[in-house]
Amino acid sequence: MAGFTPDCLAGNTAGAPGKNQSGVLDLLKKYQAAKPKAADTPTAAELLNRYAETQDKIQRSFLIKFEASSVHSGVVFGGSLRANNQKTSLSGELRLDGARICYRYYRWGQIEQKRLVSKENASYYSYLWDGRTCFQYQRHPESEIPAGMVRIDQNPSREQIAHDILSLDYMGGGLLGFLYGRYERIDKVLRDVTGLSVRQKTEQVGESDCYVIDAQTQAAKYTLWIDPAHGCNIAKAVVHWTGNLPAYDMPNWTGKTAFNSVENICFKEITDLWVPIEADITLNRNWPNGEWTRQSWHHKVTEIVLNPNHDALRSFIPDDVKNGVVATVSGIDGKYTWQDGCVVDKDGKLILDRRSTEPNLSAEPKPELPSPNHSNLLDLLRKYQTTQTKVENQSSKERIVHFPEDRSLGNLLI
Repeated sequence: MAGFTPDCLAGNTAGAPGKNQSGVLDLLKKYQAAKPKAADTPTAAELLNRYAETQDKIQRSFLIKFEASSVHSGVVFGGSLRANNQKTSLSGELRLDGARICYRYYRWGQIEQKRLVSKENASYYSYLWDGRTCFQYQRHPESEIPAGMVRIDQNPSREQIAHDILSLDYMGGGLLGFLYGRYERIDKVLRDVTGLSVRQKTEQVGESDCYVIDAQTQAAKYTLWIDPAHGCNIAKAVVHWTGNLPAYDMPNWTGKTAFNSVENICFKEITDLWVPIEADITLNRNWPNGEWTRQSWHHKVTEIVLNPNHDALRSFIPDDVKNGVVATVSGIDGKYTWQDGCVVDKDGKLILDRRSTEPNLSAEPKPELPSPNHSNLLDLLRKYQTTQTKVENQSSKERIVHFPEDRSLGNLLI
């Protein structure tokens, strides 16, 4: 897949690649045709419907490659660490087909305030829902367990998985309409809100004249700039979270206020569909106890394919999980080992065959893996025993979860 040149008409045009004269004229014709007139001002519901129509086409199925750079100050991990202009970088992929989702990325830089991780030793995070099983996997080359850990959940909420990734984990969620405080896309958040209004005059964002929607809910005040020249996508968004309701329905976040903005958005036209692919995003939060955090990042989609052949690409296969990693399975006590798509115990007996649809929960002795892999597995398990000793010294309540506060995966003692 080749890279592409974005159209930053609705954002900051500084540094945008040049276009030939005929291309500019064609673009201006489209812009003039779409330029709103005062007499044609649509309602807020009509604008949200047009926005939803564009985003539904984009989010039906895609493969995205992205890169991001972030600067973070204030509390990290709910207050256990502090950051002062902590700079981190990410690169990864997001794949989605409406029923399955896979989010994988590398993270490096100032992972902690006094620890600098190089790109060559970047931490790796992976979150996969294949339609029946959820995999959370991570590895940190500089840690005591460099091969990593994987948690397998066979009974998660299907809807919640996609919401978590798009609204909390994926740093480009704002480009897809997922703004702070809610799991749902913004058109769904505002769908039944009374008192939506559209300003009488359009406002210019970059080179585009945009309709401006104002909305007030019990939880937040929203302002959206809708760009008719680019598929009625959002050219800019601002959210003021009031703290009257807990963000993301998390009770312990009651009273927390926040400011979230998405701006300097660039678009790319793909098969007559305008796709937002680059933006500057800000998220500032304040806790009732006086704690605070300030985070800003630049997110750029470097490649995108709409409606790819996911089966041919093996988009939703956990082939990134390395043999020998520590594995836990929901509903099954203990820590085990991942080997060739299976979870096995220390004796090499099968706990879960990921190549089948159901775990082996029988009380009868579990079959061993095929003999060609058995000798290699024994060597692997000897190494695993050494690793397991280190793992057992940690809290028995440790598991892998995603961190909404810093948009990553990691170890959390709960």
